[in-house]
Amino acid sequence: MSAHQGQLSESTPLLVSSSGLQFRNTLPSIAEGLDSLQTQGVRNFNFAEQSLSPFATQTAYRLLLLSQWREIIRHNAINTKDIWERLDQQARLSSDVKVLEDRIDSVWHDFIKEYRTPKEIEDILWLQFPADRNSHRFIRVVDYVAYLHGHLLTDDLIDISLQRRWKYGLEAVISSDGSLSQKMLKRYDALGTPRVLHFLELVGEFLLLISLIHFLLYPPTQPIVTGYLKQLGPREFFLILFPIALLARAWSMRDLPFVLVWSSFAFSLPSVPYPGDTSFMILHIALFVQIMFLHCPHPPSPLYLIPCHQSLPLSILLTHNTSRMLVPIILFFLPVLLLATLLLSFALADEGLKLSFIDTLDPSPMQTRTVFLVLFAVVTLLLLLSLFVGAAKYPSLSNIDQSVTPFDRRWNRYSRRIGLEARGAFVHALLRYSKPYYFPPPLNLLHLLLVRLPGAVWSLFGMKEPSPHLEAVERILWRISVGPIVGATAGIWLWNFCK
Repeated sequence: MSAHQGQLSESTPLLVSSSGLQFRNTLPSIAEGLDSLQTQGVRNFNFAEQSLSPFATQTAYRLLLLSQWREIIRHNAINTKDIWERLDQQARLSSDVKVLEDRIDSVWHDFIKEYRTPKEIEDILWLQFPADRNSHRFIRVVDYVAYLHGHLLTDDLIDISLQRRWKYGLEAVISSDGSLSQKMLKRYDALGTPRVLHFLELVGEFLLLISLIHFLLYPPTQPIVTGYLKQLGPREFFLILFPIALLARAWSMRDLPFVLVWSSFAFSLPSVPYPGDTSFMILHIALFVQIMFLHCPHPPSPLYLIPCHQSLPLSILLTHNTSRMLVPIILFFLPVLLLATLLLSFALADEGLKLSFIDTLDPSPMQTRTVFLVLFAVVTLLLLLSLFVGAAKYPSLSNIDQSVTPFDRRWNRYSRRIGLEARGAFVHALLRYSKPYYFPPPLNLLHLLLVRLPGAVWSLFGMKEPSPHLEAVERILWRISVGPIVGATAGIWLWNFCK
């Protein structure tokens, strides 16, 4: 096996899906093309061997080969201690990357010389090619778009196609030979657009946020004798089980507050966190962090409920610029700040400084009041800081008339770098919710128990191909559990059906 074949399964964004099995015998694998590319070299590679039909399929395959080889070169380790050879290899790798990027642009521009239908552009982005002949993993051009800064990522046609996919999803291909029930099921499945699935996941997180706020404002009265499960009500069970569902999806730093919520309740069992407990204070930290994450460009986020070309660049501008300014300043003053805090605590030790708690817990606990006061102060500070950043940035923006901003400048209203990062964030969000039969929390627990765990057991017995029975179970489970909610939510955007 060649070096790049091992890299295909580790460092590239691949799909594990059987929906592309129909292409296995008709489409060439990426590994085959990479072997030819590696043999001939970047500059001498001839695309004549990769002639496919239709032209959109051929273009997609060529873009995938170039994009995949670009990623391999960019992550290629230089294993030499000789300084001259190291610099020479770095220069050659940089030159090869530049040649590959130029060829990517050339392949795309050859495709758009003539009129292309939305379906052809969508096929280029979403058509799945097998990684190799012995694998059931598939690669798409859209998996690389977010990393091709200044190339496919900034193309207007691709931008419009991705926006359309976010709103309307993948257009259902209705066969004229199918029965009426099959046609209805395909249209039913097509209701699960990325925008609707994101909205459902966001609603779930808001329900958790509201439940956590209610628990902190009105915690249960601590009994004289604790340690009984009967102290757990519906609210407490929801705060224990729902974070598990959120953590069953792909992890990220945004899941930190859910880890804190679950651990606070888990380590308090069979009781619950009470005011004055360390676990109760951890819940405040979780709430604080979760509220701060609401304005970050990581899905699910309220930012994706409005046009992304308006919300994401502003979020990138404020969060990145603020963090790049705040973090160095905080780290610079952190040692002195810790020393001053320690000296102050020693000086006040004789005063017996304690947080006073009221006897009755009908009003909010003092801990909750204190943390909410700090939260208000921090939000106010961030607002003022954001206004300062915007004011400092405004002179460079004042020369742009936003009312006549060209289409390709919508994302770049704050700068090209900010626009590229915002586009990339949108593409990552789109990929997250474009998976077939996506189960938003807490319904993903059903998928975990009935599909993923049996699939893992299936793989342990040496079965390489996905079980068709599990795929049928997944479809039926989605149509029964997620489908009705998706159908009701899709009615919010009635224009989803107006194409």
